[in-house]
Amino acid sequence: MMSKILTITVPSYHTEQYMDACLPTLLNEKINDRLEILIVNDGSTDGTLEKARTYERQFPDTIRVIDKKNGGHGSTINKGIELATGKYFKVVDGDDWVNTDQLVRLVEDLQDLDVDIVITPYEDHNMDTKEIKVQDFPHQKAGVLVSYDQLLKEADRLPMMHATTFKTAILKENAIHIDEKMFYVDMEYITFPMPFLQTACYLPHRVYCYRMGTAEQSVNPANFVKNREMHRQVTYQLVNLYNQIEKEYPSATRTQILKKQLLDHEFILDTHICLYVDDAKQGRQEFLDYQKRIKELNPQLWKELSSKKVKLLSVANGLFFPLLKVYMRGKAIR
Repeated sequence: MMSKILTITVPSYHTEQYMDACLPTLLNEKINDRLEILIVNDGSTDGTLEKARTYERQFPDTIRVIDKKNGGHGSTINKGIELATGKYFKVVDGDDWVNTDQLVRLVEDLQDLDVDIVITPYEDHNMDTKEIKVQDFPHQKAGVLVSYDQLLKEADRLPMMHATTFKTAILKENAIHIDEKMFYVDMEYITFPMPFLQTACYLPHRVYCYRMGTAEQSVNPANFVKNREMHRQVTYQLVNLYNQIEKEYPSATRTQILKKQLLDHEFILDTHICLYVDDAKQGRQEFLDYQKRIKELNPQLWKELSSKKVKLLSVANGLFFPLLKVYMRGKAIR
């Protein structure tokens, strides 16, 4: 049997209705012998496990089903990392899918590569508007091996999970472990390996198709508010990681990119979520507690925030919270 080039872990919790749209796109006779697909059933109580077993019986040399107790998205990634035998590792959520022809090209190119991380374009599919938005990295040169910091410099942002393929050894040898029973841990998955990445490559294959706009998603605004403490905990983890990277790579691009992610995205999103809490008094107190915690972890980071809304809230013990809450009404949470 040919050694596996790519392990695709498919986190699956109550994804029965999506599996026939996802799993067939991962399969192609040109690459099945080089693919390892780990369907990790996370304690589903619908027909997810049975449907996964059906695919496993059809493709026993490619698909392996892992049935485990519910532990959240992070636990499925952890299990995938633990069991992966492919040289490279990618996550495809069970309610998403891939462009099969692009996956074939990715696997064929990975066969000849030896880098720590590969990034590729992906598609955002809005299921309400039917709009497809391509997320690409226009300044990258295809197929050129570069340093990880050079890749980040050209990308000018942190590549999201949908764009990312890691060398499996990086994840295993550095004991990358994602928090369990939590939402929003995709950010941990793409950032926790950052201290260990040295080589990188961009490939132009538009592999991943990300399903957007469904009510059950954790990034739905109502769910952001409901699960806001989980998002804060992930942010605290990212600040701790930033503190580590800042010491090891004080002037490196990776340090600046992670700082940018925190300042321009995570801190602002956590603040906006507080403004969406129904009880203004509770939301204000949660913001003050959050601000205090970030300052404890890294006071300098909070000082460097440029958001006018966050700065205004920071003045006079959240005095302007009710005013900003009214201002944010009806606006996007991000």
